Amino acid sequence: MTEQNITVETYTIPKLLGVKDLAKEFRLPTTAIRQWINNGQLPVVVCGKKYLVNCTTFSKFLEGSPITEPRAEQPIATDGSGHLYAENNMGNKAARIKPIF
Repeated sequence: MTEQNITVETYTIPKLLGVKDLAKEFRLPTTAIRQWINNGQLPVVVCGKKYLVNCTTFSKFLEGSPITEPRAEQPIATDGSGHLYAENNMGNKAARIKPIF
C-alpha cells in the first residue's frame, strides 16, 4: 500500500444575522443599523433583498474598532453582452439585465 498525504482545512463559518434579528440580539433600533449600512459604515452580505451582518464585525463596530473590510460592490447582473452591473449602477438598464445566480 502507498501512503497518501491528506490535508484538511478547517475554517469557522461566521454568524450572519439579518437587520431585524441583529437589532433584537443587540437591543438596538433597526433604523440605526440600516443607517450604518446605507452610509457604508457597516459591511454586509446581500442575499436577495436581505442584508446580512457578521456578528463579530458588528461587535467590533460597536466597540469603536476600525472595520477594515470596505463595503464591496459585487456584480449581481449581466446584460447579456458581458457587462456586469452592481446593484447601484444598473440605471435604466434594469429591464434588459439578467441576474447572476
